[in-house]
Amino acid sequence: MKLSEPILATNDVSVSASVTITNTGSVAGSEVVQLYVTLPATSELTHPPLMLKAFAKARDLAPGKSETVSLTLDKYAFSYWEERIMSWVVENGE
Repeated sequence: MKLSEPILATNDVSVSASVTITNTGSVAGSEVVQLYVTLPATSELTHPPLMLKAFAKARDLAPGKSETVSLTLDKYAFSYWEERIMSWVVENGE
């Protein structure tokens, strides 16, 4: 998997991820690529350890063929809604 450098804009951030998948079987097939994020280990939140934030489907991939699937994450993929302050919050982490 390859990650782009974050693109920062006013009140937004964007990160692209790409992964190449190959059909190693003998018949055409499809695959769903899923991208999960997790909160930093220092987080005190009780969110699930892995959270699905993006997915895409590679369709009808012929035997032996490869396809690069790209996924984009925005600021909401890295943040959570904090009801006490009525705002999206991002915790420090990698």
